[in-house]
Amino acid sequence: TGSLWPGIIIHFVNNLVALLAIRLVGSEAGAETPELSESLMSAGLFLLLSGLVDTIDGQVARRGAMVTRFGAFYDSTLDRIGDGATFIGIGTYLLLAPGIAYREAAVVRCMVATLASLVVSYERARAEGLGLDCKVGIAQRAERIVGLGLLSLLFGAGPGGVFLEAGVAILTLLALITIVQRAVHVHGAANAADLA
Repeated sequence: TGSLWPGIIIHFVNNLVALLAIRLVGSEAGAETPELSESLMSAGLFLLLSGLVDTIDGQVARRGAMVTRFGAFYDSTLDRIGDGATFIGIGTYLLLAPGIAYREAAVVRCMVATLASLVVSYERARAEGLGLDCKVGIAQRAERIVGLGLLSLLFGAGPGGVFLEAGVAILTLLALITIVQRAVHVHGAANAADLA
């Protein structure tokens, strides 16, 4: 086995990058400045970097034979915190930024997006706890990170926040579809396992 330090350092960088993205969105939300859209774009870049570093973190752990049960648990826990914090940061932006169209509906969609993203992850974890594979669905975590990150990086919130609102709405719908896909998949897999 190799040293644990490369994995620890990469995991620390991953968490730091994610926190920077969340801080940029949350701290700038109430300010009426031209930099607000640039901060949202920067947050999108940090979100994409966070996803990239998270991928590298996992690969380093596997290749360096540093995979542990606690490490997997810890990584999954931080991923859920990151998922929730991302949508909370976007919701804060949509709640406090000036000139947001459909403000109340947008904030409610962020709440639903938070719940849906957590349920998508929970379904996989629960299925795997039952000994079943559950890596199915059209909107897994990577798709959500890339979708929100690219949208924010390329377009910011858009006029009145409508681009960001639309992105959250689409990702929420896709996450809800993924919830159904995973439930159907696990239902079939569980029935097959029970009959075997």
